[in-house]
Amino acid sequence: MEATGFGYPKEGVLADTKGERVRIYSDDILRNQVSGKFPESIKWPQIGLPENYFPLLAPNRKAFISDNKQTVAHGGAALEEVIVPFVHISKKS
Repeated sequence: MEATGFGYPKEGVLADTKGERVRIYSDDILRNQVSGKFPESIKWPQIGLPENYFPLLAPNRKAFISDNKQTVAHGGAALEEVIVPFVHISKKS
């Protein structure tokens, strides 16, 4: 999906995974530090996730990249990420 940058967290090696649409932290304290600088970000609930897996998602159609930069990225909490299109093709008789 197309996304617009709303800033890039400068956290060094604190994030375990540094995606454009989601970042993964090993503890909630680190995630809270970054989310404080990005108040629009979404602290995804840890239900069903490993003990040390704390995701921080970019909101709506935004990405953790330079302000106003455009990108096409996969991931995040968007309807487009969970819908699988179904196409039926048939031969005309």
